Parts: sequence; C-alpha cells; structure tokens
Amino acid sequence: GFERFVIERVGRAAYQQFYEPYARKVWGIDPNDLSQSVAKQRVSTSNPAQSVFKKSERRFLYPKFGMAALIQLLRTKLEEANVNFVMGSDQAIQQTGCPIFHTGHLSDLVPDSKLHHRGLYLLHVTLPDDCLDETDTWYTPEHQFWFGRVSQPARFTSEFETPNHRVLCLEIPEGRWGPDKDFTGTIQTIMSQLHRAKIVNRPVEAKSVIQTFLPRVYPMYTRGWIQRQRQALRDVAQAGNIYCCGRQGLFLHCNMDQAVATADAAVNHWLKGGTPHEWAEHCQTFADFRVRD
Repeated sequence: GFERFVIERVGRAAYQQFYEPYARKVWGIDPNDLSQSVAKQRVSTSNPAQSVFKKSERRFLYPKFGMAALIQLLRTKLEEANVNFVMGSDQAIQQTGCPIFHTGHLSDLVPDSKLHHRGLYLLHVTLPDDCLDETDTWYTPEHQFWFGRVSQPARFTSEFETPNHRVLCLEIPEGRWGPDKDFTGTIQTIMSQLHRAKIVNRPVEAKSVIQTFLPRVYPMYTRGWIQRQRQALRDVAQAGNIYCCGRQGLFLHCNMDQAVATADAAVNHWLKGGTPHEWAEHCQTFADFRVRD
C-alpha cells in the first residue's frame, strides 16, 4: 500500500514528515487505505531523495493574463474549427456520426463506477503589501496548518498586481472538513497559522476574504481505483463514439499540460482511425503521469 511503498523508497522520517500528513490533509482518510499509485505519482523510483529535497525551478512560463486566458484561446481555436460545445447539460449524449470528446467527469457518464473525489477550498485573502516577501508559492504539508499550498497570483504575472495590498490564494483541501465548512468565520485562526508558517512576516489582519469551494478536485485513489477506472472507460466505449480525455474525463490527478496532452492524443487517435474501444485501453497509460507541484 501507500505507506509501505513510500517508506521503502524515502524512509520513515520523510514519510512521517511529508507524505503521511499530506495524504491525510488531502484525502482525509488513513493513508493505508490509499493505493500505492498515489505515491508512485510523487516519489521517484530511481532517485527518491530528489523528490523530497529537489530545488525548485526558478524560471517557468505563465500566461500573461492567467490560465483563463489560455483556456479561452484554446476554445477560440476550437470554435474556428467548427467544434460544437455541450457544457453543464444533464441530458443524455446524443449520438451522431461525429466523435464526442468528453472532458467532463468520467463518473458523470458512468454514475455507478464508484469513482469519487475530494474537493478544495480556495480562500483569496487581501493583506497589507508590507507583510509578504516575493515568494510565489509556499507548501505546508504539516498537519498543524489547514492550508496545503499558498500562492501570490501577482508573482506569476504583473497583470494581477494591485496597489497598496497583496492577495494570497490559500488552498485548503476538503480532507476531513467536508464540503460545507465556512472558513471565513475562522480567518483569525488562519492568519495566525500564516504567521507561524512564516508566510506573513508579522501578525496581521485580513482586509477581506473570499471563499470558493470546488467540489471535485482530488480523485479518491483508494485501493482498487485503477480497476474501477478501466471498467468505466470500457463502459463509455461500449456506449458509443466517445473518447474520454483530460484530467476529469480520465479520472486523473495530473498537471494541466498533461491533461492537454491526453486530449491531443485522443484527437490523433481518432484521426488515425482508432476506435473508442482501442482508446479505452490505450489511455490507461496516462495513469503513470508524475505530478509536478
């Protein structure tokens, strides 16, 4: 399982300091109930120490107007290619002669698949501009902190900069909290945690807090999930000319570029005459994606 796999590769100390609290924070269950595939996505089998102690890359590319601008660009290109979009519909998929590329949740097509998620709370907190350094992202796997990752969007692009204050984006996994927690009422506790984590340089009060809950973010990779995912993909292929792709369509925990790569592969598969049944088998290889933070 998860615990044995990690300890064998990075040792018990690294497991107890990082991987165990991270797993409990994100999924809210005993790590022993998680599939070892969760660990394989984050622990290098050839050089495990690099996964724990690697230095962050200080140069990366980011869309000037944020990720939404990139998504809009991709949508515009699809519209120019006369691709039809169906979003937020509760109607059954209407079969036509054209292929359907499904990027919604796999479980929406196969409701009895037992593929579940944990959600994520986003707190956008406005602070005075003199209480933060120039760090773009902090990671806090420790159980004592409710948030798992904190970022400054303005450090990714100057288009997000605002005069006289800074905005922090706190990511709090649903984990043990459930989907109905109101963190705005406990903002003082969160601000204290930010100070203890040395993210803010002094005790400070939030100027404003906006909370958003995203209900299906982290796939529940409990034992047996791979078999359930594969069966769901085969059921979709049996239903018609449908090709699942993307993070949601394939029930993946992966990065955005990896999600885009699955869509590119799905289209190329269809262009070469590949069938939905063949795709349902081929796309299983994407479960081996390594997650990058």
